[in-house]
Amino acid sequence: MDVNRDNFYDVLPEILNDINNADYVAVDGEFTGILSFDKMNYFDTPAERYKRHYDCDRHYLMVQVGLAMVRCINAEENRYSLKAYNFYVFPENETDAFDFGSKSSSLQFLAANRFDFVQLFLKGIPFVCKTKHLEKLKNIQQNASRRNTRQIPNGNNNNADKNGDTAVDSPKQSESNNLSDADLLKTSMTGFSEVM
Repeated sequence: MDVNRDNFYDVLPEILNDINNADYVAVDGEFTGILSFDKMNYFDTPAERYKRHYDCDRHYLMVQVGLAMVRCINAEENRYSLKAYNFYVFPENETDAFDFGSKSSSLQFLAANRFDFVQLFLKGIPFVCKTKHLEKLKNIQQNASRRNTRQIPNGNNNNADKNGDTAVDSPKQSESNNLSDADLLKTSMTGFSEVM
């Protein structure tokens, strides 16, 4: 089943149920490019291979995530059920453009296998990377803190400004200043946190 921004929340309960009832889940991804075979070294350690792929592939974009949930129906007869979902994903473009690389051979492979580029660009499930997400959350928290800061008059305070007012953190601001990146991420992912 193809999943995009139009039907994501409608099929989400079904997907979560299938994951919970699966004996195992296989994950696949489609990208706008991958590491060339001539750059692979079969004698790499797992750490070296990961670094080689990371250094090359981080410039490419994952455009589809595939999940296949497998459940054993009858072990003696080797009968299994399979439920597959294809998630079209595309970066959120709320404030600025997102640059990514591509390889013509990868795009030709996707096209030859009937990848739906129109669905990707127009209906891809929006996402932001963790770093950008945390950056946005901190900006939101800082802006909210500025709006929530109250000025309390206090003529005898050494920390007073020219008008004799002292800025005092609101309870919300003090609380948000103590949040870790992980806490900020959790508090902002209201409905999505249950998915992850």
